[in-house]
Amino acid sequence: MRHRVSLALVCLALALFLVGVSGKSPQWTVREWTLPTPDSRPHDPAAAPDGALWYTAQNVNKLGRVDAKTGAIQEFSVPTAGSGPHGLTADRTGRIWYTGNSKGLIGRLEPRTGQITEYAIQDPHGRDPHTPVFDQKGVLWFTVEDGNAIGRLDPMTSEITVTEVPTQHAEPYGIVVSSSGVPFFCEFGTNQLASIDPKTRHVTEYGFACPRIETASAGSGRRRFVVL
Repeated sequence: MRHRVSLALVCLALALFLVGVSGKSPQWTVREWTLPTPDSRPHDPAAAPDGALWYTAQNVNKLGRVDAKTGAIQEFSVPTAGSGPHGLTADRTGRIWYTGNSKGLIGRLEPRTGQITEYAIQDPHGRDPHTPVFDQKGVLWFTVEDGNAIGRLDPMTSEITVTEVPTQHAEPYGIVVSSSGVPFFCEFGTNQLASIDPKTRHVTEYGFACPRIETASAGSGRRRFVVL
């Protein structure tokens, strides 16, 4: 019920914003697609450059692609069993990159061939990769919630580096990149946001003056945010 109420409030706020900007009531169209694999636990949908919608099927170790025009759905099995795909994002060429949440890896899918390449994170603090995002130079950044760190993968060299977050149990979660190329991320377990310098990998944390909103969930901080 908490999640439904929160979603309703977000939708209401967005609707009021659109009304204020346009002066007209927004027109909503909702489409639903039934996924081919039952109990797949679809997670973290994201749009690719070709307009397709991608999702991770965390419970069944798959990635899925939805053609928004036709409704056709194609699923791709992930090589490592039990990897628990969580977040995903597309690069400029349309390849799909995902986090293997349960096995400490980053994966890359070539949609045209179905070929998947996996990159194991050797650093013990990289055991729980979470949300990925690309910067303007094509470098992949990702949060590591349980490992309390931020990861960086250079697709040109396949090198992965992991940087610990100063605050213990900060639980890095959502991550975005600013227009100047700086990754910012939420610390789900604290009352802070943070950024990481892309050159020095120094982490700076920013506290909130207002208190956290306490909930019954495991984490009680900010989960995700966007750059406008």
